[in-house]
Amino acid sequence: MKQVKKKEELSKKQKELEKKDQRNTRAWEKEILVDWDKMKSTARVRDLWTEGIPNKIRKTVWFKAIGNKSIVTTDLFNIMAERGRKLSELLTKHH
Repeated sequence: MKQVKKKEELSKKQKELEKKDQRNTRAWEKEILVDWDKMKSTARVRDLWTEGIPNKIRKTVWFKAIGNKSIVTTDLFNIMAERGRKLSELLTKHH
């Protein structure tokens, strides 16, 4: 009986988190990203940022926040990411 109640509580919490994520995603998409230059320094953005950027839009938000001044292409990024993984594996083996 306790496990059933525990599962129900977890399910309820999960649904609440999903609703919050959906609300935050809508806020990012409809309020903030459409007017990024005006909104980026507002308390609303700071509050949403500290709650966590929803997965669905995280890439877009980070790109707008830090930009791509080096003009890194997807191919270059993937090459460098693979080099980083290989280096990490090499370092892990030797420690």
